[in-house]
Amino acid sequence: MKKIILSLTLAVSFLTLSMAQDLHFGFQASPSWSWMGTDNTKINGAGSALGLKLGLIAENRFSEAYSISTGIGFHFNSGGSLVFDLPGQLWKNSWSEFDVSPKVSDTFPKETRLRYSLTFVEIPLGLKMRTPEQGNHIRYFAEPMIALGFRTKAQGAISGATPVVQPQEKINIKADVNGLNLSWGAGVGGEFIVQNNTAIVAGLYFQSGFTDMTGNSGNTLFDSSSGSLVVKPDKSKGTLKSLTVRLGVMF
Repeated sequence: MKKIILSLTLAVSFLTLSMAQDLHFGFQASPSWSWMGTDNTKINGAGSALGLKLGLIAENRFSEAYSISTGIGFHFNSGGSLVFDLPGQLWKNSWSEFDVSPKVSDTFPKETRLRYSLTFVEIPLGLKMRTPEQGNHIRYFAEPMIALGFRTKAQGAISGATPVVQPQEKINIKADVNGLNLSWGAGVGGEFIVQNNTAIVAGLYFQSGFTDMTGNSGNTLFDSSSGSLVVKPDKSKGTLKSLTVRLGVMF
């Protein structure tokens, strides 16, 4: 299913550019804040990550009010932290990367905090809707979108479980992070027109992932709240959300 969505999104993006009648390019350097959450009440988000989106923007303006937008860029240091209210065997596919092996029969205690630091190559596809130019040379816009993110780097850190587990930084956790992130989002903002085809762009964008980024292959949780120990696989879905201040220039 992911391959089908990927193929369709890329095909639409390239077709949009190839059929362009009024094509414009630009670039962005945008600070972002991202965080993670899950559908398991025993695994909770705890903290955000400050990152940066850097890349190219392309727009096919098929009317004064509407354009199809796409592009390609990097999202650096996306991620956040998850805290586990249950003990368990976590990041099992990455244990060989640890400087110190997990203690207590390879089980992390409850309140272990796992921090994700991820880098993606992103390809967005959106519909940009503009207002007419105002007297102060500003056009306002709204832009619903979807985006495909290809994970290129994944580092992790462990804390909150000392002295049972020694804190560790910059662990390679690619084996425990899914390689593809499909997300939806929307943004609003304005374009300050400097001259005919040059505009400074500023806006606020929200983005929320559809896909499970945390993998969980082989992870196990231990629940003794019922009075007896229950061992169960970790089937939680961990998703990524972000808020971005879009800063860019269009030509």
